[in-house]
Amino acid sequence: MYRYLQYLHRCFKLRSSRYQNLLRTIRAHQCQQIVEVGVYNGRTARKMIQTASISHRPAEIVYHGFDLFEQLTDAELESELSKRPPTRTAVQSLLRRTGANINLYQGNTLDTLKEFAAAGALDNRLNTLIFIDGGHSAETVAHDWENLQPCLTEKTVVVFDDYYPNAHPAIEGKGCQELVSSLDPAQYRTEILEPVNRFQKDWGELQIQMVQLQLA
Repeated sequence: MYRYLQYLHRCFKLRSSRYQNLLRTIRAHQCQQIVEVGVYNGRTARKMIQTASISHRPAEIVYHGFDLFEQLTDAELESELSKRPPTRTAVQSLLRRTGANINLYQGNTLDTLKEFAAAGALDNRLNTLIFIDGGHSAETVAHDWENLQPCLTEKTVVVFDDYYPNAHPAIEGKGCQELVSSLDPAQYRTEILEPVNRFQKDWGELQIQMVQLQLA
């Protein structure tokens, strides 16, 4: 009961944020396994693990997180619209306190995700959330999806961040909207999730949503 009340409190604090969708998805599907592409500082991962612990003992929860961490270069920071993350060691220390099984993979996801999928590291018996929020270029999003798509089962829910509903030259070639629009509806069920988060930039308003996907 206490963990459920904590979950309600987290959802309330995120009531105007698109990130509430992650917690609601984990709760609704009772996800025991979480894959996050783009860990950043680990705080979102911690919230997701804490939500999963409503349905599962922490020691039964498996988390796989992918990021460059301190290897992120200034050029990648700019080209991918990213944020400077802490070190891998700092994030590992934060997430281990949850009691879950923590696996962090450092490096370019072009390599790490391919190796991860090829190794069969996901447990297909577990209800799984895959959250894709790494590099924000359309090319990187497509590569991340290409590497993780073979891992999908009927127990998998995928959430993409950085769906930009309003086109603008400043965000051309960024986000997941091109990929989402290219998916075959006979193979995948997709839903563009509310709310829309809005940020004022020097070029205008940036609008961001999340998209949820499952096998049809």
